[in-house]
Amino acid sequence: MPRLATILLLLAFTAHADYFAEGNRHFDQGNLPSAIASYRQQIATGRVSPALHYNLGNAYFQQGHLGHAIHQFHRARQLAPRDADIRANLKFARDAVHGQRPRPHAGRALLAALTLNEWSLMVAIVFALWLVLAALGQWRPPLGKAARPFTVLAGGAAVLLAVLTALSWRNHSNDRTAIVIVGEAAARHTPWTEAESKFTLKDGEEIRVVRHHQGWTMVEDQATRWGWLPSTQLRLLRHN
Repeated sequence: MPRLATILLLLAFTAHADYFAEGNRHFDQGNLPSAIASYRQQIATGRVSPALHYNLGNAYFQQGHLGHAIHQFHRARQLAPRDADIRANLKFARDAVHGQRPRPHAGRALLAALTLNEWSLMVAIVFALWLVLAALGQWRPPLGKAARPFTVLAGGAAVLLAVLTALSWRNHSNDRTAIVIVGEAAARHTPWTEAESKFTLKDGEEIRVVRHHQGWTMVEDQATRWGWLPSTQLRLLRHN
């Protein structure tokens, strides 16, 4: 029985891995709906990668679904924040949205340059270096005295990186950005289908989520206007 279970697990793993390759074959053949379906099946397995979200974003973009494309490019960038192709395609898709040219604050751009895991790893490395230098001072006082400037520098760098990591975590936790994924979304005065429309949002516009209520989402756009949209018309960004 254990051997059979192992074989079944290997077969399941192989099938999951094939969804991405299958999507790429469909994409190369120009069969975008099938490519999108295969990529989404791969996402459903929980085994994702920057390339998966990037390719899915490209498939959506070629179909004219700007909101879905921007959402996938965002997810790809969260996994690989320094990838030039991902950043370029995200900018290109954003520029294709009429009147939507987000310009992030310089501080937020700095924090987004690394993933939260990468910030944490840098803190661990620098802190470990500081511990080694501090231990050296106890073990070999003459060497410790010579290395004291480096010990101080490593300690300061560890504190600075810890602060940046905390800010990055807060930035990830507080980010309530959502993306419109329908051609036109009417933002209404109240969370009710028959309520009067206040303004219209276009496919791909990035907005801030205020709160949720029974299948509706209150949002605020770039012009600080607020209104209610059905939650199904949005995709909320989720950071890794």
